[in-house]
Parts: sequence; structure tokens; C-alpha cells
Amino acid sequence: MFRDEISSASRDAYVARVDALISMLRARAHVFVEVDRSHFTPSEWDLWSNIGGAGTADAVHRCVRTSATLWTDDGAIAEFAKLKGVRAVWTQLVLTWAQRRGRLEASALHDASARLVGWRFVRTNVRAEVFLEAAVISSWDAS
Repeated sequence: MFRDEISSASRDAYVARVDALISMLRARAHVFVEVDRSHFTPSEWDLWSNIGGAGTADAVHRCVRTSATLWTDDGAIAEFAKLKGVRAVWTQLVLTWAQRRGRLEASALHDASARLVGWRFVRTNVRAEVFLEAAVISSWDAS
């Protein structure tokens, strides 16, 4: 295994893209803690926290309270949330929706899908374009 050397210019460009992404997330993301816990019993709250870790109970409860859709790539959380009447979507579905509406290039969808497969996201749909992108990402040599 080997790694390509990264030039100073490409490192600076990468850092600039990450900084821009973080700035956008800070401007658009809303961090919250559910104060109203009336839709869960204390034992349900503990169960949700144990199933999904910190923040899961807050996220699912907020979706129950506001009828919002839960964005999760955890199939078990999505199924448990469904028992509470919560709809769930996953990353590839959201990216596909954005691509079909012209908000995301198809190549970006294929790249993201290939990376989801690489990270072992089991709910990832794989088409030929995704396999081709995975070959590019992995610097695969067909010879």
C-alpha cells in the first residue's frame, strides 16, 4: 500500500473546502436539546439513548413532537422510530432526491454512494456507476 504525496497547494485547497463546509454547517445547522420530553416515558428516553447513543432520544423525540422526518443511516433506529410514527430517510436517499432535482451532480451522487459502500453502509443501492466510482476512488488498476 502507498499514499500519494500531497502538495502544499492541494493541501491548502482541501483545507479551504473543509473550512467552507464547516462555515456553511455552522450557518445552517441548529443544535438542540429537547426540554419537553412528554412523548417518551423516562424508560423510553433511556432506551433511545442506549440504542443510538447521545442525541438519539433528542432527535427521535423532536420528530415525534414536530412530525419531522428523521435522517438516519442506522436501520435499527429507523425501524424503532417507525414504531413511534416517525418517518426516516437515509443519506443516499437524500442525495438521490437532490440529484433528481438538479441540486447535485450525478458524479457527486456516485462518489458519495461509493464511499457509503466503502464505509459498509448496508442500505446503499449500488449501480454500475457506483462501482466505477469506487474503482476511481481506490485507484484500481485493471491490468
